[in-house]
Amino acid sequence: MIMLKTNPEIVPSDKQLSKEGGNNMKVSARNLLPGKIKEITNGAVNSEVIIAVSPGVEVVSIITKHSVESMGLKVGMAVKAMVKASNVMIVTD
Repeated sequence: MIMLKTNPEIVPSDKQLSKEGGNNMKVSARNLLPGKIKEITNGAVNSEVIIAVSPGVEVVSIITKHSVESMGLKVGMAVKAMVKASNVMIVTD
């Protein structure tokens, strides 16, 4: 689950992601938002990871606690939020 707290400019990416050891991982997602981890809140099973992608713009991702631990995610770490969505819905009151 990914929630954008603000509506940032999303720039398509044609870059490959590098894995440790020099291997490149190709992905079909066109939107990669670089940022730094601002906060991690761990639950019993899932963790909420808040990524600051620009001043005042945050992306919130809910991932498993195991993923946070196995990826070694820490506050202040540079990461990319990968967004892959088939639909963007608009809602009004």
